[in-house]
Amino acid sequence: MRSLRNYYLSRIFIGIVFGMLIIFLGAPWWAGLLAGLITLSGFAWAYHSGRYVKQIQADGQMKLVRDENTRAIANKAARNGYVMSVLSLAFINVYFWKSGSDTLPIGYLQAILAISLLTFAISDIILRYYRIGWPGRDNRAKQ
Repeated sequence: MRSLRNYYLSRIFIGIVFGMLIIFLGAPWWAGLLAGLITLSGFAWAYHSGRYVKQIQADGQMKLVRDENTRAIANKAARNGYVMSVLSLAFINVYFWKSGSDTLPIGYLQAILAISLLTFAISDIILRYYRIGWPGRDNRAKQ
């Protein structure tokens, strides 16, 4: 229980520091409060999401680590995002080469980045769903 308390205390401190940073950068106080709460909720989600394994150290402290299965899923999702970015860039390159244009608008590059990030996120969710299951559902027998 001590390790869980220390985990949340340290994460509350990080959330406060992040919220204060947002305020010092010129945002209103409510934006800093919102940023701190979003940061804190992200840490709470990370602890309870099942993405990380809770590992208790010899001194009683707890840390969140990624096991081999989680790393393999993240690597496959990153690979899918990278492949999609390369294919999108190749398609746009051929399109502009065939149209005779020498310039590539920055909006197309932003679209490639968005497509890559969406591919990463969607494939990460799908791989986690079929590999390790979501809460209340065990899909490990399907492997």
